[in-house]
Amino acid sequence: MLISGSVGLLVRLIDLSPINIVFFRCVFGALTLGIYILVFKKSAMRIPRSDLLPILGCGFVLVANWIFLFAAFKQTSITVAVSIYYLAPVFVTLYGLFFLNQTGTKLIILGIFLAFFGAALVSGITIEDILSLNILGASYAFLAAVFYAALILLSKNVKYTDSAMTSLVQTTVGALILSFFANFEIEFADLNWGLVVAIGAVHTALLYILFFHGIRSSPILLVVLLGFIDPLFAILLDRFILGSQISSIQLLGVVCIITALALKAFSENKTEQLTE
Repeated sequence: MLISGSVGLLVRLIDLSPINIVFFRCVFGALTLGIYILVFKKSAMRIPRSDLLPILGCGFVLVANWIFLFAAFKQTSITVAVSIYYLAPVFVTLYGLFFLNQTGTKLIILGIFLAFFGAALVSGITIEDILSLNILGASYAFLAAVFYAALILLSKNVKYTDSAMTSLVQTTVGALILSFFANFEIEFADLNWGLVVAIGAVHTALLYILFFHGIRSSPILLVVLLGFIDPLFAILLDRFILGSQISSIQLLGVVCIITALALKAFSENKTEQLTE
């Protein structure tokens, strides 16, 4: 989640369309994962038939998530896009409680909604932002949230395939699909290739190896709650790298997120109550 929290910074510094960014993210992510598997994990090059469909499904929703999120950044303010995007953990929570028979203490469920409220405050959203809402941008952010929620839920069905191999298949499928839509009439010499490679190698390959590995052994509600570390880290990067000032409202949001994590840490019988 810490890695994910810094991706917005890179996207802002890369002068490409959302589809092009996602295409290069998939390409360099797949290349990095392929090299990693060939060198360190040759034994992982096997996908059980029962995992194939969930992996392909995850690949589709992952690419759709990236495209709609980056499109939202282009159409509306990052503040509004991020605030709507963090509805995703709330969607997962409600789906888990009503359709998957997930159970959780009242403190943990309270913590999830408190963390969402904190994420909205951290993003810096104001009444003016809401009143001047760009419907198209907000719709893109909402769709990104839906696809991110679907990614979390689908990932629980991938049980036997190594996380690196899972990510390799998904990024490869994404690169192949997006190759038909990406714009290659760009000045390649003018690109900051360091950032382009980083968003593929670090923010895709490394991030999703850790993500798909961790999500299998973690209860859904725990995954949801930890997801709110993302905006917390993003605002710290914004403050210390871009020099932005943190408002009192944003500080309140930070307190809400930290409090939500504390509620999880001190909830009773968390292991028994958060079942897979």
